[in-house]
Amino acid sequence: MATRIHVWPLWAAVCLGGYGVSAASAETLHLKDGRVLEANVLERTEEKVVVDWFGVRVTYWTTDIDQVEPSPQPVKAPRFLRSVSLPPSAGATLSDEQNALVEEVLRLSGLADQLRQAGPQMQAQWEERLQTDARMQRLSPGDRDAFQHLFEAADFEALYGPARDVIRKHFDQQHLSAVKAWLSSPVGRKIIRMEAEPADPETMRGFLGALELEPPPDTRLVLAQRINDAAHVTEAMTQVLSAGLVGMGRVSEAAGELEAGLTEVQQAFGERRDELEAAMLARALFTYRAASDGDLEQYAAFLESDDGQWFSRVTTDAISHAMGQLSEQMAGRLVSLLARTPQQAGARP
Repeated sequence: MATRIHVWPLWAAVCLGGYGVSAASAETLHLKDGRVLEANVLERTEEKVVVDWFGVRVTYWTTDIDQVEPSPQPVKAPRFLRSVSLPPSAGATLSDEQNALVEEVLRLSGLADQLRQAGPQMQAQWEERLQTDARMQRLSPGDRDAFQHLFEAADFEALYGPARDVIRKHFDQQHLSAVKAWLSSPVGRKIIRMEAEPADPETMRGFLGALELEPPPDTRLVLAQRINDAAHVTEAMTQVLSAGLVGMGRVSEAAGELEAGLTEVQQAFGERRDELEAAMLARALFTYRAASDGDLEQYAAFLESDDGQWFSRVTTDAISHAMGQLSEQMAGRLVSLLARTPQQAGARP
């Protein structure tokens, strides 16, 4: 699915910055999963509440909101007042047949494999930070070894369970059956194979270089943009990134940096929205390069349908919940390690 979330080094954006305050009304959203969000609301209807998340429009559906109330003061930057989400019901009321449908859709969509691959990717990124981050270099050899053991012992495979539970929580027989039917179609299977194919950096650079010399036809650009827009790719990336950064924010606080690191990354993400959207469009052109215009037309039409919109939203929520759970699990362990050497860990390069 186009809602596929590619795991990027989350801390790489800390070097970026800048944020403009929105003039929209400040509201506090109490979400049913236990989170409490304070942000500027850009749009509010009976079906959704759209907030400004550092320059990116992020949608929350009213079915996932308990209450919306005015904030006591203007919001200069969006933030989660309570970020630890409550565990969703794990589908206890679903039948064996319904649970099997959830598992089958997760398999057909490639989301099951994606979540299992995301864990090792995240682990590699944490280990890279341990080797390259100047702050980590100041730790004693013993503490560096402790960090290494922490990453090796982390249950990164646990991403799949929480994500599956969110799908179960939002179970809808009609939507899931329609999604399964499309994923099982010849075009659906072809698209999923393309999305699952690893992107070789050299091949992608060559493809993008060729695009600069000979841009794709307008019809191709429109199809790729329709797919990204229908899948809400930018908003999905923002939501997942924010969930993953919750735990990193806790680590920054323990290191004496308060919420500065978390806020800088979130601001940078919003500031670079245009660049992100251009990168996502280029990635779509590369990913679906072997697909015909007819294939992409069918894919865009599916994503734009009620069934496609439902599945895009639910899978984004599922990945966000799973990433947030793992992030906070890791942060709790990292906090105890950083507390052992507060001066070293809190020092700035």
